[in-house]
Amino acid sequence: MQVTFWRRLFNRRHSSSRQVCIARAALDSLSKLPIRLASSISCCFKEKPFVKQFKWRVRVAIAAAGFAFLCVSTCPADARPGEPFVASITALPAVTGSVNLTVAGGGEGDGGRIARLAAREAQQAIRAANRDARDAARDAMQAARGAARESMQAARDAARMASMQAVQQSVTQAANFSALHQVQEAARNAGMDAARDVMNKASLQAGVRHIKIDRHQDFKHDNLELSGAVNNAAHESVQNVMRESHDVNFNLGAAKDGMYANIAAPVQISTGGKLDSNGFVVGGVAQTINPGDRISAAEYAAVQQVLGGGGQSVLLGEKGSAVGGAVTLTPDSGLNISRLQLPSSVQLNLVGFTETNPFTISGGARISGDVFSLQGEQGLGSFNNLGSLHIGESGNWTGTLPSFTGPGSLYSSSSLTFNIQNSLNNLGSITSPGALSINAGGNIVNTGSNALMQGASLALNAGQSISNTGALIATAGNASLYSSIGQITNAGLINAQNGNIAFDAASNSALYVNNTGGVIQALKGAVDMRLADYKGSAYSLLQGGDVLSETVNLYSGSGMTDMFVN
Repeated sequence: MQVTFWRRLFNRRHSSSRQVCIARAALDSLSKLPIRLASSISCCFKEKPFVKQFKWRVRVAIAAAGFAFLCVSTCPADARPGEPFVASITALPAVTGSVNLTVAGGGEGDGGRIARLAAREAQQAIRAANRDARDAARDAMQAARGAARESMQAARDAARMASMQAVQQSVTQAANFSALHQVQEAARNAGMDAARDVMNKASLQAGVRHIKIDRHQDFKHDNLELSGAVNNAAHESVQNVMRESHDVNFNLGAAKDGMYANIAAPVQISTGGKLDSNGFVVGGVAQTINPGDRISAAEYAAVQQVLGGGGQSVLLGEKGSAVGGAVTLTPDSGLNISRLQLPSSVQLNLVGFTETNPFTISGGARISGDVFSLQGEQGLGSFNNLGSLHIGESGNWTGTLPSFTGPGSLYSSSSLTFNIQNSLNNLGSITSPGALSINAGGNIVNTGSNALMQGASLALNAGQSISNTGALIATAGNASLYSSIGQITNAGLINAQNGNIAFDAASNSALYVNNTGGVIQALKGAVDMRLADYKGSAYSLLQGGDVLSETVNLYSGSGMTDMFVN
């Protein structure tokens, strides 16, 4: 039966492909036969003369199939000693770089030893290949790191060279500052369109590749690009044009408070020294301020004084703060001041601020020195719009002429008006040669034994309460105190030397005047509770203290007024 099977396998009437299929089927059947049967068939296969009649492709296929069967078939249980066989051949993925060849068997024949040697040599070859691959990768990594280090060093050298060239260019192009200074003047006087035209010209002179100014409500510096090696000094000079339109903390008692030297060329000022009989600084240590330097508010004032040609009149401490002398601000100073701080022993002259062009501080003002509101012409009143105002015990704000005003002819203000968004707290003095008017959205507080508010006439209008422990004096006219909520407290002196004193509140608010411990004095006039035209029905009360007057008028409208005084 088995002979018949093999004869059918090598029957020439079958096609080559058919014979290959039959050979495969034969292999499947042979896997169930003992190894001795496969060996005998192989031997018979070699001896059979009819094998020579087949084409070589068929014979090769049959021989290969037989060889594969002998290598990979499972050893039967009755295998004799010395008959080696290959239990398994496992090919792993190429990335693992290894092939596992397991040779097993029950004998010590030459076939087993050869298989084991072949497997060992294959594994050693794989390990060697892996080592070579790792060495190659390590060499490549080291080469890459070396190239990166060389590139970084080259970049550092190039940056250092560019920086040195930039410094040299900044020094050799000092003449370009005058061109950039034209930008500042155009920005102040001709607006942004003129500034853009001048800046285009300045860019050609200063080596500026591109300067772009965007319209913005704060005239904000949006983009500035300088060609190649950056000209730092020119850059700072152009930025100062933008900074001037921003709010400034004008703290004369602070050092290096974020202001910048908005100048076209270096300026020399003095630190230390003393004031001569004319009020100018003599002696001291010379200090050079360069364009774009960060300086204090006092140093900024000193630079402006030197540039103005009148000489330095503010005395500077070692750290740049003002310790004496005088500073002058005018509407042409070009500063948007958000906060003002004036130390003691320093004088601030506010010149030329009128009703149409008031002195404005968006935030608070803290005064410990002397503020003089002055005019360049006679008969003009001074106006001040402030966020809030605090005057310390040593502070003074007045409209009278000081002993030293600097160069030029100045005059006292005919009146002094304060419009304060929040509250006023005065521990010092506020005086005017003419009318003194104070309008505050919050409280008006005049507190302390030395606190003084005085004018030819006096008008206090508060959105909240009025409190006085010092002196409120009208030297020539009337004194009026208005509290929107009707809360007025006096433990000091309210005096109208030649006029009347009037207390008032909103028509629908009760009016309480607490005069306990205080004096209300109008020896040549009258004391009025509300005004004569009052027609409301709100309650009014004047209580405590001394009321010294020829007449006391209680205007109740349709309501009621009480008075309980000494």
